[in-house]
Amino acid sequence: PAIIVNLASFNNELGNEEIAKELVNRAINMQPNDISVQMDIGTLMEHLGDRKNALNWISKAIENGYPVEEIYKSPDPKISMLIKDPAFREIVDNINTNN
Repeated sequence: PAIIVNLASFNNELGNEEIAKELVNRAINMQPNDISVQMDIGTLMEHLGDRKNALNWISKAIENGYPVEEIYKSPDPKISMLIKDPAFREIVDNINTNN
């Protein structure tokens, strides 16, 4: 799934949003368990304007061990906007409460 997510990101950057969506859906159907792939899917979903699914995938990545600190360090302006979303803060608070 990692290669497919990378291809989806590449296509999104080229402006091929429909191809990017098809590719990311293909990666999702593979049920990726890798936290980096989950985070990449979340990031790509945010770039595609799908905040709900972005938060869902990023939440999965965090729950499975992706370090929240790395998300806060992201230079990606889209991720900078996402971390200001109260829904993201709620995800982090819930995970901190459960740990």
